[in-house]
Amino acid sequence: MRVCGYLDSDETRTCAEDPKRIAEAFDQIGFSAYDDAMLERVSALMKAASESVDFQFDVFDDGHIGETFAIDVQFGIEQPEDVRASFENGSAALALNMLESWGAADRRWKLAANAAFARAIKVELEKGETGRYAFVLKPQWAKARWSTGVLQPAKLYFLAHAGLLV
Repeated sequence: MRVCGYLDSDETRTCAEDPKRIAEAFDQIGFSAYDDAMLERVSALMKAASESVDFQFDVFDDGHIGETFAIDVQFGIEQPEDVRASFENGSAALALNMLESWGAADRRWKLAANAAFARAIKVELEKGETGRYAFVLKPQWAKARWSTGVLQPAKLYFLAHAGLLV
C-alpha cells in the first residue's frame, strides 16, 4: 500500500530549515532507508517548494515501512501565463535545476513550459446563452524519489483541466 500525505506550510518550513526534523519523523514511523545526504536534499527541495509538499511511503502487509520515500514539490503555478516565469526563474526552475544538478533530471525539463497552453471555445449553454469552455495544460509539480537512500530519476507532472468558464 502506498501512503501519501501532505505537510502543512509550518511543518514544511521547519523541515526545510532543519533536516534533523525529517530524520526524527522518519525514525518515529520506522523508515530507516536514509542518510544525511538524502535528508539534506529532501530539506532543500522542501525549501524550493512554493506551495505544499506531499510525501509517499510504501507500507507492506505486515505493517513495515518499505525502503522508498518520495516527495512531490508543487510549483504553485495558478495561471497558464505564469508557467514561463516559473520555469525561467521561479519555483519550478529552482527545484528542477536542483534535481538536474543532482543527476536526477536532465535539461529537457526546460522545454516543459513550451507544452503549456490554455484554449477556450464558445459553447451554447442550456438556455441559449453563449459561454466558454476551456482546456488548460500546465506543468505543476516534480516528484523526487529515493529507494534505499539512492535518488532515482525525477518525474515532471502536468495538470490538465477542462471546464466551463463563468
